[in-house]
Amino acid sequence: MIKVSKNKLLACLCTILSGVAFASDIHLLDINVYSWALLQPGHQGGKNFVKHIIANKYDFVTTQEADAASLLDPSFGNLGSEYQLVGGANQDANIYYNNTIWQLDKMEVFDTTPDDLISGNKGKRIALLGKFHNKQDSNKVITIATTHLCISWSSSRGCVGDTQANAHIKDVQNITTEITQFSGTTPVIFSGDFNNLEDIVNQTRDIKNKVLEHSFTYINYGGNPSPVWADNTPIDFTFYKSITQDGYAKGYMKNAPQPDGGINLSDHDGIDASFNF
Repeated sequence: MIKVSKNKLLACLCTILSGVAFASDIHLLDINVYSWALLQPGHQGGKNFVKHIIANKYDFVTTQEADAASLLDPSFGNLGSEYQLVGGANQDANIYYNNTIWQLDKMEVFDTTPDDLISGNKGKRIALLGKFHNKQDSNKVITIATTHLCISWSSSRGCVGDTQANAHIKDVQNITTEITQFSGTTPVIFSGDFNNLEDIVNQTRDIKNKVLEHSFTYINYGGNPSPVWADNTPIDFTFYKSITQDGYAKGYMKNAPQPDGGINLSDHDGIDASFNF
């Protein structure tokens, strides 16, 4: 029998553990799901998207434009076995969470500037906020927020009562103020489709600056592709505060093959990011 001292055994154990990659505390995907294409009932794109979520074991999936269908629709697969939806299934902004890991503590629907472009109830625009605690460690508490801002900017239709740029800046100010009051001292991840198409470069700058005023940090993509719409400028954003980004974010790129063999058929890139408390 070979005798090994306790010190040597501990040194070996530390060496082994130093090479182990521990999972991030939170893995989040944000995407505008382009419901009239990706989320048609029975559509293969929706099935592939659900497979992508399950394969990557996201803690949270924040979506916009899912008012036509829910990812929990059985025709898309079995996402419902582990995930639950915050709020109503036919909202314009949604939060899905892995209920084997997270418990919803409270939620809030916060109205933003409505959209004349869409008639009836679907013209309503919202921000959705949820506060969650980790079932294994109740000290790990996170606020997840997402929004889908109004889109058009003409006198006959669009963001009600204002230009798109002005409406969005007011909305972002109101949403971030509400998030701060809702979250208290807990960490926050805030993502969504901001539809900043009017004067896109300047509006993008102004939106980012307004959110950053509330102690948020804009997500870091490193060398990975970031979501863009026009002029190499994004309209989908993720911000965070009081939590640490783990590595670099990745774009779940539109119309591109994904690692699971599916294709993101949305007209938006997604944002895939991880965080640690």
